[in-house]
Amino acid sequence: MIKAFSLVCLCMLALSFRVSGQKISVGLMSGLNHSNIHGDNTSGKWQSKTGPVAGVQFNYSFNRFIGVGTEFNYTSLYYQHLSYETANQPWYPELHYLSSSCIMPVKNNHEKHYDFSFYRFPLYLTFSTPTFVRFDLSLGCYYALMDNYNVSESYPLEKPPKEDFGYMLSVGWSLLVTPKVELFMKGRYVSGRKEYISMNKGKNGSAEWLLGVSYSGLLNKLGEDLTEASRYDSSQYRFSMTYKLGYTYSWLKANQHQSAYSGKSGFVGGIAFNYRVSDYFAVESGLSYMQKGYQLSDHSPAYFRSVDQDNDHVSHQTDTETQLNYLNMPLMMNIGIGKKLRVAFSGGCYMGFRLNASTTGTSIMEYRYNQGYSLKETKVNDNIEGNIAPRDWGWIGGTTVQIPVYRQWVFDMACTYQHGMMNILELQDGSQSDGTTSFKNRTIAISLGLHIPIR
Repeated sequence: MIKAFSLVCLCMLALSFRVSGQKISVGLMSGLNHSNIHGDNTSGKWQSKTGPVAGVQFNYSFNRFIGVGTEFNYTSLYYQHLSYETANQPWYPELHYLSSSCIMPVKNNHEKHYDFSFYRFPLYLTFSTPTFVRFDLSLGCYYALMDNYNVSESYPLEKPPKEDFGYMLSVGWSLLVTPKVELFMKGRYVSGRKEYISMNKGKNGSAEWLLGVSYSGLLNKLGEDLTEASRYDSSQYRFSMTYKLGYTYSWLKANQHQSAYSGKSGFVGGIAFNYRVSDYFAVESGLSYMQKGYQLSDHSPAYFRSVDQDNDHVSHQTDTETQLNYLNMPLMMNIGIGKKLRVAFSGGCYMGFRLNASTTGTSIMEYRYNQGYSLKETKVNDNIEGNIAPRDWGWIGGTTVQIPVYRQWVFDMACTYQHGMMNILELQDGSQSDGTTSFKNRTIAISLGLHIPIR
């Protein structure tokens, strides 16, 4: 994945082939993160906790559309784990066995805390709209040095790594309040690559929300490209980029128990790059963050897939939702017709890199045997990355309607369908014959976009 990511970054830099304006800005920012551990854990609930983020950022603009940025920041990640207890569940004997000394139901709650603090050094590419209220999309990676950690474990924990490495994806908005001062806000997704919690191969992850102010008056001579409107004819450009934001509806194609699964909605956002070969043909690629997944409603003892029950004394009712987050890279050929109002038909393939996978919901187990009765309700919040393949690929096709809105800017309305060809289910529990063993993604995405030429 690192090689693929590096190749995409080089392609993006190549698109900024003409650099005639320069701009350096320095900013201060602070905010909050919400922890989201990534790993293979199905023995308890990971509770999201809030931690601080603060730092300084440095940005360099190649032109009005593309720039590069780095930061020095400090962040703390707090994780809390609540175990699913199976040894001492609420137990309800028949009424004639009850006495005044009975205390029920019995509830055990074993909490574990994992706290880590880091100095981080991100590096990312930023794609911006040349508007008064600017929209920014950033993609990149980071290097981190651990400052300290605190773990509440009943047994010795392997010492976590001193360094971490991972990926960042962020979106944000900037408002110019003076010619040299901007206010900005951004939200971003962070995914680490090194294991910090050995019990579940846990890797750092979080969603962050930041506010800040930046100043561009240092070492600057503003080029006219950064402030003036574009003056060129849209018929003369070949490169363009499109900012996309939209809605997804996804479901599964399963080899067994298909009726137990249903679809779920999600979010998609990203950037596409288009190279116009002729007036009718174009090649498109890009990067997007896409939420896929499914819902499960079944009498299954497993939380994320349908499995047959093998005990007549136990019944289950499982209602869960599984979310699969991907970084998608499509490659498509577009055929367009029309002059001002254009309709484009596209087809090609895609590669998806799994960012994380989680299952949430409830599961009720009812146990009857002789004169005993037990009822257990579990609040499910599992990380299932160990059971989901790290990559997905398939075919993609769709239709886009393009409407000119301002000069060379075009408003896009797109509907695409993704047909996964790869079995994304990788079972870790060894159970192959008693339930669903093949998952293939199916997704419909409806998005709105702003199509901007690059000269």
